[in-house]
Amino acid sequence: MNNNNNNNNNKQHKIILKWNKQELIFDLQSTQTLSELKSLIYAQTHILPDRQKLMGLKLKTSGVITNTTTIDELNLSSKIMLMGTPEESITELNLSKPVQPDLSEGQEEEQQDTTWIEDPDTIPLDKREEVRIKLERRINTYQGKILNEPRQGKKLLVLDIDYTLFDHRSAAEIGAELMRPYLHEFLTTVYEHYDIGIWSATSMKWIESKMKLLGIEAISQGRTTNTTFNYKIIFYMDSGAMISIYTKEFGLQDVKPLPVIWEKYPTLYSEKNTIMFDDVSRNFLLNPLNGLKIRPFKRAHFTRTTDRELFNLTQYLMMIAQYDDLSKLDHRCWEQMIERQQFIERRKK
Repeated sequence: MNNNNNNNNNKQHKIILKWNKQELIFDLQSTQTLSELKSLIYAQTHILPDRQKLMGLKLKTSGVITNTTTIDELNLSSKIMLMGTPEESITELNLSKPVQPDLSEGQEEEQQDTTWIEDPDTIPLDKREEVRIKLERRINTYQGKILNEPRQGKKLLVLDIDYTLFDHRSAAEIGAELMRPYLHEFLTTVYEHYDIGIWSATSMKWIESKMKLLGIEAISQGRTTNTTFNYKIIFYMDSGAMISIYTKEFGLQDVKPLPVIWEKYPTLYSEKNTIMFDDVSRNFLLNPLNGLKIRPFKRAHFTRTTDRELFNLTQYLMMIAQYDDLSKLDHRCWEQMIERQQFIERRKK
Protein backbone atom coordinates (compact mmCIF):
# COMPACT_ATOMS: atom_id res chain seq x y z
CA MET A 1 0.00 0.00 0.00
CA ASN A 2 2.78 2.40 0.91
CA ASN A 3 4.56 1.55 -2.33
CA ASN A 4 1.47 2.55 -4.34
CA ASN A 5 1.26 5.88 -2.52
CA ASN A 6 4.93 6.52 -3.17
CA ASN A 7 4.47 5.70 -6.84
CA ASN A 8 1.58 8.16 -7.12
CA ASN A 9 3.54 10.85 -5.32
CA ASN A 10 6.51 10.35 -7.62
CA LYS A 11 4.47 10.33 -10.82
CA GLN A 12 5.96 12.62 -13.44
CA HIS A 13 3.75 15.12 -15.29
CA LYS A 14 4.79 16.79 -18.51
CA ILE A 15 3.45 20.34 -18.72
CA ILE A 16 3.58 22.15 -22.07
CA LEU A 17 3.02 25.89 -22.24
CA LYS A 18 2.71 28.05 -25.36
CA TRP A 19 4.49 31.40 -25.11
CA ASN A 20 5.62 33.77 -27.88
CA LYS A 21 5.40 31.05 -30.55
CA GLN A 22 7.51 28.75 -28.37
CA GLU A 23 6.69 25.60 -26.46
CA LEU A 24 8.01 25.47 -22.91
CA ILE A 25 8.15 21.96 -21.45
CA PHE A 26 8.42 21.20 -17.74
CA ASP A 27 8.55 17.86 -15.93
CA LEU A 28 7.14 17.95 -12.40
CA GLN A 29 6.07 15.41 -9.82
CA SER A 30 2.51 15.05 -8.55
CA THR A 31 3.23 16.63 -5.18
CA GLN A 32 4.96 19.71 -6.54
CA THR A 33 2.93 22.92 -6.50
CA LEU A 34 1.91 25.66 -8.89
CA SER A 35 4.32 27.94 -7.07
CA GLU A 36 7.19 25.62 -7.99
CA LEU A 37 6.04 25.57 -11.61
CA LYS A 38 6.03 29.38 -11.65
CA SER A 39 9.57 29.40 -10.31
CA LEU A 40 10.67 27.13 -13.16
CA ILE A 41 8.88 29.37 -15.64
CA TYR A 42 10.71 32.38 -14.23
CA ALA A 43 14.05 30.59 -14.61
CA GLN A 44 13.37 30.09 -18.33
CA THR A 45 11.53 33.28 -19.25
CA HIS A 46 12.44 35.89 -16.59
CA ILE A 47 8.74 36.59 -16.11
CA LEU A 48 8.17 37.15 -12.40
CA PRO A 49 5.69 34.66 -10.86
CA ASP A 50 3.28 37.47 -9.93
CA ARG A 51 3.19 38.62 -13.55
CA GLN A 52 2.61 35.17 -15.05
CA LYS A 53 -0.85 34.43 -16.47
CA LEU A 54 -1.55 30.78 -17.29
CA MET A 55 -4.55 30.84 -19.61
CA GLY A 56 -6.45 27.57 -19.88
CA LEU A 57 -5.19 26.16 -16.58
CA LYS A 58 -8.00 24.25 -14.85
CA LEU A 59 -8.60 21.96 -11.88
CA LYS A 60 -9.75 18.37 -12.27
CA THR A 61 -12.61 19.20 -9.90
CA SER A 62 -14.35 22.39 -8.85
CA GLY A 63 -12.47 24.86 -6.71
CA VAL A 64 -9.99 27.70 -6.86
CA ILE A 65 -6.43 27.42 -8.14
CA THR A 66 -3.84 28.83 -5.74
CA ASN A 67 -0.06 28.76 -5.56
CA THR A 68 -0.29 25.76 -3.22
CA THR A 69 -2.36 23.71 -5.69
CA THR A 70 -0.46 20.53 -6.51
CA ILE A 71 0.31 19.44 -10.04
CA ASP A 72 -1.77 16.30 -9.52
CA GLU A 73 -4.85 18.45 -8.87
CA LEU A 74 -4.57 20.19 -12.25
CA ASN A 75 -6.28 19.15 -15.46
CA LEU A 76 -3.38 19.19 -17.90
CA SER A 77 -5.24 17.80 -20.92
CA SER A 78 -6.14 21.22 -22.38
CA LYS A 79 -3.81 23.74 -24.00
CA ILE A 80 -2.18 26.23 -21.66
CA MET A 81 -0.93 29.62 -22.82
CA LEU A 82 1.55 31.68 -20.82
CA MET A 83 1.11 35.44 -20.90
CA GLY A 84 3.60 37.83 -19.39
CA THR A 85 6.58 40.07 -20.10
CA PRO A 86 10.19 39.36 -19.04
CA GLU A 87 11.42 41.64 -16.28
CA GLU A 88 14.20 43.14 -18.38
CA SER A 89 11.67 44.20 -21.03
CA ILE A 90 9.58 45.95 -18.39
CA THR A 91 12.69 47.69 -17.08
CA GLU A 92 13.54 48.93 -20.58
CA LEU A 93 9.97 50.14 -21.03
CA ASN A 94 10.00 51.98 -17.72
CA LEU A 95 13.34 53.63 -18.53
CA SER A 96 11.93 54.88 -21.81
CA LYS A 97 8.89 56.46 -20.12
CA PRO A 98 9.01 60.13 -19.06
CA VAL A 99 9.52 60.72 -15.33
CA GLN A 100 6.29 61.34 -13.42
CA PRO A 101 7.33 63.42 -10.39
CA ASP A 102 3.77 63.87 -9.14
CA LEU A 103 3.42 60.18 -8.33
CA SER A 104 4.85 58.69 -5.19
CA GLU A 105 6.93 55.53 -5.50
CA GLY A 106 4.09 53.46 -4.08
CA GLN A 107 1.54 54.95 -6.47
CA GLU A 108 3.84 54.38 -9.44
CA GLU A 109 4.31 50.74 -8.50
CA GLU A 110 0.58 50.28 -8.06
CA GLN A 111 -0.13 51.84 -11.44
CA GLN A 112 2.44 49.64 -13.16
CA ASP A 113 1.08 46.48 -11.53
CA THR A 114 -2.44 47.37 -12.63
CA THR A 115 -1.25 47.54 -16.22
CA TRP A 116 0.15 44.03 -16.17
CA ILE A 117 -2.58 42.28 -14.21
CA GLU A 118 -5.47 43.69 -16.24
CA ASP A 119 -8.02 40.97 -16.92
CA PRO A 120 -7.69 39.95 -20.60
CA ASP A 121 -11.42 39.24 -20.79
CA THR A 122 -12.15 42.97 -20.28
CA ILE A 123 -10.12 43.91 -23.36
CA PRO A 124 -11.54 43.40 -26.88
CA LEU A 125 -9.73 40.55 -28.61
CA ASP A 126 -8.38 42.68 -31.43
CA LYS A 127 -7.01 45.24 -28.94
CA ARG A 128 -4.98 42.82 -26.82
CA GLU A 129 -1.24 43.31 -27.00
CA GLU A 130 -0.39 39.63 -27.49
CA VAL A 131 -2.97 39.35 -30.29
CA ARG A 132 -1.64 42.48 -31.97
CA ILE A 133 1.92 41.09 -31.86
CA LYS A 134 0.84 37.74 -33.33
CA LEU A 135 -1.14 39.46 -36.06
CA GLU A 136 1.78 41.67 -36.97
CA ARG A 137 4.05 38.63 -37.19
CA ARG A 138 1.64 36.77 -39.48
CA ILE A 139 1.16 39.81 -41.69
CA ASN A 140 4.91 40.29 -42.06
CA THR A 141 5.91 36.66 -42.59
CA TYR A 142 3.02 34.62 -44.01
CA GLN A 143 2.85 34.23 -47.80
CA GLY A 144 0.21 31.65 -48.68
CA LYS A 145 -0.20 30.59 -52.31
CA ILE A 146 -1.30 33.17 -54.88
CA LEU A 147 -3.12 31.64 -57.86
CA ASN A 148 -4.72 34.56 -59.70
CA GLU A 149 -4.74 38.34 -59.67
CA PRO A 150 -7.49 40.03 -57.63
CA ARG A 151 -9.99 42.27 -59.42
CA GLN A 152 -10.74 45.88 -58.67
CA GLY A 153 -14.17 46.63 -57.26
CA LYS A 154 -14.98 43.09 -56.14
CA LYS A 155 -15.91 41.91 -52.69
CA LEU A 156 -14.04 39.01 -51.07
CA LEU A 157 -15.47 35.60 -50.18
CA VAL A 158 -13.21 33.41 -47.99
CA LEU A 159 -14.17 29.73 -47.85
CA ASP A 160 -13.27 26.91 -45.51
CA ILE A 161 -12.98 23.42 -47.06
CA ASP A 162 -13.73 20.58 -44.62
CA TYR A 163 -17.46 20.20 -43.96
CA THR A 164 -18.02 23.49 -45.82
CA LEU A 165 -17.32 22.42 -49.40
CA PHE A 166 -16.43 18.80 -48.84
CA ASP A 167 -17.22 15.87 -46.52
CA HIS A 168 -13.67 14.88 -45.65
CA ARG A 169 -14.61 12.04 -43.29
CA SER A 170 -16.81 9.79 -45.41
CA ALA A 171 -15.36 7.16 -47.73
CA ALA A 172 -15.86 7.30 -51.50
CA GLU A 173 -14.26 6.13 -54.73
CA ILE A 174 -14.29 9.57 -56.37
CA GLY A 175 -14.20 13.09 -54.96
CA ALA A 176 -17.46 14.10 -56.62
CA GLU A 177 -19.32 11.79 -54.24
CA LEU A 178 -18.10 13.84 -51.26
CA MET A 179 -18.46 17.27 -52.87
CA ARG A 180 -21.18 19.50 -51.50
CA PRO A 181 -24.10 19.86 -53.92
CA TYR A 182 -24.13 22.98 -56.15
CA LEU A 183 -20.45 23.68 -55.40
CA HIS A 184 -19.32 24.61 -58.92
CA GLU A 185 -22.61 26.40 -59.68
CA PHE A 186 -22.18 28.37 -56.46
CA LEU A 187 -18.60 29.41 -57.24
CA THR A 188 -19.43 30.33 -60.83
CA THR A 189 -22.41 32.50 -59.89
CA VAL A 190 -20.89 34.43 -56.98
CA TYR A 191 -17.65 35.02 -58.90
CA GLU A 192 -19.47 37.81 -60.75
CA HIS A 193 -19.31 39.96 -57.62
CA TYR A 194 -16.75 38.26 -55.36
CA ASP A 195 -13.10 37.35 -55.53
CA ILE A 196 -12.75 33.92 -53.90
CA GLY A 197 -10.09 32.72 -51.48
CA ILE A 198 -9.65 29.36 -49.73
CA TRP A 199 -8.55 29.21 -46.08
CA SER A 200 -8.32 25.82 -44.38
CA ALA A 201 -6.95 24.88 -40.96
CA THR A 202 -4.81 22.18 -42.59
CA SER A 203 -1.50 22.13 -44.43
CA MET A 204 -1.01 23.53 -47.92
CA LYS A 205 -0.42 20.09 -49.43
CA TRP A 206 -3.85 18.93 -48.23
CA ILE A 207 -5.51 22.06 -49.58
CA GLU A 208 -3.93 21.50 -52.99
CA SER A 209 -4.90 17.83 -52.92
CA LYS A 210 -8.55 18.57 -52.09
CA MET A 211 -8.82 21.36 -54.67
CA LYS A 212 -7.59 18.94 -57.33
CA LEU A 213 -9.92 16.21 -56.10
CA LEU A 214 -12.94 18.51 -56.31
CA GLY A 215 -11.97 19.85 -59.73
CA ILE A 216 -11.74 23.40 -58.41
CA GLU A 217 -8.08 23.86 -59.29
CA ALA A 218 -8.56 22.76 -62.91
CA ILE A 219 -11.44 25.19 -63.44
CA SER A 220 -9.64 28.03 -61.66
CA GLN A 221 -6.51 27.54 -63.77
CA GLY A 222 -8.43 27.08 -67.02
CA ARG A 223 -7.21 23.51 -67.45
CA THR A 224 -10.55 21.96 -68.36
CA THR A 225 -12.73 21.62 -71.43
CA ASN A 226 -15.83 22.19 -69.30
CA THR A 227 -17.27 25.57 -70.27
CA THR A 228 -20.27 25.41 -67.95
CA PHE A 229 -18.34 26.58 -64.90
CA ASN A 230 -16.15 29.65 -64.90
CA TYR A 231 -14.42 31.12 -61.86
CA LYS A 232 -10.96 31.73 -60.44
CA ILE A 233 -9.55 31.22 -56.95
CA ILE A 234 -7.32 34.10 -55.86
CA PHE A 235 -5.36 32.37 -53.11
CA TYR A 236 -4.96 29.39 -50.79
CA MET A 237 -4.18 29.96 -47.10
CA ASP A 238 -3.39 27.20 -44.62
CA SER A 239 -3.01 26.77 -40.86
CA GLY A 240 0.24 28.75 -40.93
CA ALA A 241 -1.78 31.96 -41.23
CA MET A 242 -3.81 31.23 -38.09
CA ILE A 243 -3.04 32.49 -34.60
CA SER A 244 -3.94 31.19 -31.14
CA ILE A 245 -5.97 33.36 -28.78
CA TYR A 246 -7.45 32.81 -25.34
CA THR A 247 -11.04 33.53 -24.37
CA LYS A 248 -12.84 32.70 -21.16
CA GLU A 249 -15.64 30.95 -23.06
CA PHE A 250 -13.57 28.77 -25.42
CA GLY A 251 -10.13 28.62 -23.77
CA LEU A 252 -7.15 28.55 -26.12
CA GLN A 253 -8.25 28.44 -29.76
CA ASP A 254 -6.66 28.76 -33.18
CA VAL A 255 -8.51 31.34 -35.29
CA LYS A 256 -8.44 32.76 -38.82
CA PRO A 257 -7.64 36.48 -38.56
CA LEU A 258 -8.88 38.30 -41.66
CA PRO A 259 -6.48 41.26 -41.15
CA VAL A 260 -3.75 38.97 -42.51
CA ILE A 261 -5.57 39.21 -45.87
CA TRP A 262 -6.60 42.84 -45.56
CA GLU A 263 -3.03 43.99 -44.96
CA LYS A 264 -1.85 42.02 -48.01
CA TYR A 265 -4.45 43.76 -50.20
CA PRO A 266 -5.06 47.09 -48.40
CA THR A 267 -6.60 48.86 -51.41
CA LEU A 268 -8.91 45.98 -52.32
CA TYR A 269 -10.30 44.24 -49.25
CA SER A 270 -11.41 45.31 -45.79
CA GLU A 271 -13.98 44.46 -43.14
CA LYS A 272 -16.54 46.31 -45.27
CA ASN A 273 -16.39 44.00 -48.29
CA THR A 274 -15.31 40.63 -46.86
CA ILE A 275 -17.38 37.62 -45.78
CA MET A 276 -16.08 34.25 -44.57
CA PHE A 277 -17.92 30.92 -44.57
CA ASP A 278 -16.89 28.31 -42.01
CA ASP A 279 -18.67 25.48 -40.22
CA VAL A 280 -16.73 26.37 -37.03
CA SER A 281 -17.75 29.83 -35.80
CA ARG A 282 -14.77 30.02 -33.43
CA ASN A 283 -12.57 30.44 -36.50
CA PHE A 284 -13.83 34.01 -36.89
CA LEU A 285 -13.72 35.01 -33.23
CA LEU A 286 -11.49 37.94 -34.17
CA ASN A 287 -13.84 39.02 -36.97
CA PRO A 288 -17.37 38.04 -35.88
CA LEU A 289 -19.03 40.66 -38.09
CA ASN A 290 -17.50 39.09 -41.19
CA GLY A 291 -18.27 35.44 -40.47
CA LEU A 292 -21.19 33.28 -41.53
CA LYS A 293 -21.52 29.88 -39.89
CA ILE A 294 -22.44 27.37 -42.55
CA ARG A 295 -24.16 24.10 -41.69
CA PRO A 296 -21.58 21.28 -41.81
CA PHE A 297 -21.87 18.90 -44.75
CA LYS A 298 -21.49 15.41 -43.28
CA ARG A 299 -22.55 11.86 -44.18
CA ALA A 300 -22.47 12.83 -47.85
CA HIS A 301 -23.97 9.57 -49.12
CA PHE A 302 -27.16 10.26 -47.16
CA THR A 303 -27.40 14.05 -47.36
CA ARG A 304 -26.20 15.04 -50.82
CA THR A 305 -29.68 14.66 -52.34
CA THR A 306 -31.23 17.07 -49.83
CA ASP A 307 -28.43 19.52 -48.97
CA ARG A 308 -29.22 22.95 -50.48
CA GLU A 309 -26.96 25.12 -48.35
CA LEU A 310 -24.77 26.41 -51.20
CA PHE A 311 -27.79 26.89 -53.45
CA ASN A 312 -29.44 29.10 -50.84
CA LEU A 313 -26.23 30.91 -49.94
CA THR A 314 -25.79 31.80 -53.60
CA GLN A 315 -29.01 33.80 -53.34
CA TYR A 316 -27.80 35.47 -50.16
CA LEU A 317 -24.42 36.51 -51.58
CA MET A 318 -25.98 37.88 -54.76
CA MET A 319 -28.53 39.79 -52.69
CA ILE A 320 -25.98 41.46 -50.38
CA ALA A 321 -23.51 42.23 -53.17
CA GLN A 322 -25.23 45.62 -53.49
CA TYR A 323 -24.36 46.60 -49.91
CA ASP A 324 -21.40 48.91 -49.29
CA ASP A 325 -20.63 47.52 -45.83
CA LEU A 326 -21.13 43.79 -45.24
CA SER A 327 -20.01 44.08 -41.61
CA LYS A 328 -23.23 45.93 -40.79
CA LEU A 329 -25.33 42.92 -41.73
CA ASP A 330 -26.26 40.20 -39.26
CA HIS A 331 -25.11 37.15 -41.21
CA ARG A 332 -26.70 34.88 -38.60
CA CYS A 333 -30.05 35.90 -40.09
CA TRP A 334 -29.15 35.20 -43.71
CA GLU A 335 -32.08 32.83 -44.27
CA GLN A 336 -34.59 35.33 -42.88
CA MET A 337 -33.15 38.00 -45.19
CA ILE A 338 -33.72 35.74 -48.20
CA GLU A 339 -37.30 35.02 -47.11
CA ARG A 340 -37.96 38.74 -46.64
CA GLN A 341 -36.58 39.53 -50.08
CA GLN A 342 -38.66 36.78 -51.67
CA PHE A 343 -41.77 38.11 -49.89
CA ILE A 344 -41.11 41.61 -51.24
CA GLU A 345 -40.65 40.28 -54.77
CA ARG A 346 -43.90 38.30 -54.56
CA ARG A 347 -45.76 41.42 -53.43
CA LYS A 348 -44.51 43.29 -56.49
CA LYS A 349 -46.07 40.77 -58.88
